[in-house]
Amino acid sequence: MCPALSLALLSLVQSGWQVEQTPLVAAPWEVVSVTPVDDETIGVVATLAPDAGAPLAYAVFLAKGGAAPALLHRSTLELHEMTGTGTGFTISAARDAGPGEVFRVRLGAAPALVSLGRPETMVKGVSCDDAVTDCVFTFEEEPARRWKGGVLTPLFTLSEAERADFEPWGAAMRPGGGVVALGIPGATLILSLDSGKVTALRGALTLSRPSLAALMKELASKPALREKWDHAADTCNATPMGWRGANPHVVLASAGEEFAGNECALSPSEFEFEQATGKRKPLPPYPWDVLDCPVGGWTSKLGTMVTDCDDPDARIRRLKRPGKPSPPRDPDPPDRDLPEAVALSATEIFVMEPLPKHPYTWYRVAPKPRDPELDDPTPPKGGLTFYVDGPSVLTFVPKGVVVEKVADWRFGEALFVHALRDDWHLINPTETTWALIRLTSTP
Repeated sequence: MCPALSLALLSLVQSGWQVEQTPLVAAPWEVVSVTPVDDETIGVVATLAPDAGAPLAYAVFLAKGGAAPALLHRSTLELHEMTGTGTGFTISAARDAGPGEVFRVRLGAAPALVSLGRPETMVKGVSCDDAVTDCVFTFEEEPARRWKGGVLTPLFTLSEAERADFEPWGAAMRPGGGVVALGIPGATLILSLDSGKVTALRGALTLSRPSLAALMKELASKPALREKWDHAADTCNATPMGWRGANPHVVLASAGEEFAGNECALSPSEFEFEQATGKRKPLPPYPWDVLDCPVGGWTSKLGTMVTDCDDPDARIRRLKRPGKPSPPRDPDPPDRDLPEAVALSATEIFVMEPLPKHPYTWYRVAPKPRDPELDDPTPPKGGLTFYVDGPSVLTFVPKGVVVEKVADWRFGEALFVHALRDDWHLINPTETTWALIRLTSTP
């Protein structure tokens, strides 16, 4: 027996992995919505079915991995999460007449709700500093505004023509306040709320000017600069994701794609923008990359594993072509997507394989992609076949892979939505259910 095969057979030993779960709300409350707040806290809006004749109750909870959920606020008013395209945790309380009141959750040693008033216009997004003394609102039909000292004031004034380039759709306030990263069409605009200085990140282009008015004037009067501005939008969109300390966190996505995680040819595609130097500091790379179907799997510096999956194009190519007889062939396997998976470390990946004893193949290096034009593509040669028996943790070792089944996994192919401190994760088992869990191993 070769060494690699003997290592793969370690999957037959009993797994040391268990699932810990922390409740998001206290019983008998029921979750309505959940919002990741930071790397430690989950904000939750919940309801409580009333006794006969009593009104429906609403509440705000703060949940952390390994701790009991903390009740922050209880009300008979209907509560809604409304952070929207902002950051942090914002809720609104419905009123009998007029617009609802907006509240921001302030974390810290003594968490509290801070009222931001009752805006007349439909709110699109809210972001505040950590102390909730400086906030930015974006609206559906009105200019973005700053909230400070209980007063809302416009960030800047745009003409109808300028709105197409600079109307903010989202906001991420610096933790210390005073500076906001705005999501504008195709770009990120970093605005000093006190001095008015702006820096625009659009594809590979970085433009810093004393004010937004100065930037807009240059774009209108300098055709060459305007051409660069337009061309940058054809390449990649720049989306603000939040802040990492004093620096905004920005992700580049392929132009025309709404989801910020799509690939972009520019590098780095995810970075901190250092305002002091104007440099784009790459974030540490994710330890695993996903291989698309029909050779689907995961690859890293430590090795690659693939399994069977399918895609619509492959199914179309397998259909009989008019006028050309198809040779006899085995029936196609059922259509299958790549299972959900999440990296636990640089050497461990949790795969939510839904099938028992399903074959996978391990390679020391990533196999070359198969020719997509072939009607009957053949799998790459070499590699080690092993079996994954339901949800399992796969650990790379120098000459193979160890497979350990997670016997108490009960969440199906859940989506891992947000990573928190100490390996806790917010997951989405179904469209309407949530859980806060951690996978731990015992020696």
